[in-house]
Amino acid sequence: MGLTKINAGQVRFQDPTSVVFIPWAQGVPGTDGYDIHDIVGDTFSLTQDDADRTEIPWEFGDDPLDENISLGNRNLTMQCLDYQDDIMKTLFGWDTETDGFSVAPSQYSELFCTIVLRFGGIGKNIVMPKVKMDSKTAFENLRTDIARGELGGVLYATPVKLGAATSLTETGIFFADDGKAFTVGATQSGSTISGGTVVTLTAEGGDITIAAAS
Repeated sequence: MGLTKINAGQVRFQDPTSVVFIPWAQGVPGTDGYDIHDIVGDTFSLTQDDADRTEIPWEFGDDPLDENISLGNRNLTMQCLDYQDDIMKTLFGWDTETDGFSVAPSQYSELFCTIVLRFGGIGKNIVMPKVKMDSKTAFENLRTDIARGELGGVLYATPVKLGAATSLTETGIFFADDGKAFTVGATQSGSTISGGTVVTLTAEGGDITIAAAS
């Protein structure tokens, strides 16, 4: 065993090039994605709540006899400055089917998205395979500011096929290199993985491709 100095090959997530939302439909990600980097303010935030710790004290010392630790939720927020129909329908859950009208929902309906945050300069991507959206609209200070849609949600763990892996990995977030592909929404029976939606991260931070698994 020796000392390893971490210096060369640093990976720093800074200056993202795009953020892509892939809304789910019928329990899996759909095949339509939305790159909204042109309409998102410098407001991206991905944080994790503190872990929930339950301890059983020990009668004869300071260390607990036992403890249970549950990881805190990972929460995503960002502000969107565009209220066009596609955005309101797919990311906010509004009804835009009636020509000339966009109607807010009267009650919450589950809306999940797969979200990819791309960093072209380092060839890395932050992938959130399943985010339960809880977005809201805000109209404030409109003379000096602009209406802002607050996109947000909680990251959920879900089975993901990473590249050509022969088993599924359950996770709520992972890093992926450009040129790699992953599958969300697949199921596994024995050694067979089937179904789901394949997302391919093209090289150099270009457009991603989305397709139903063959």
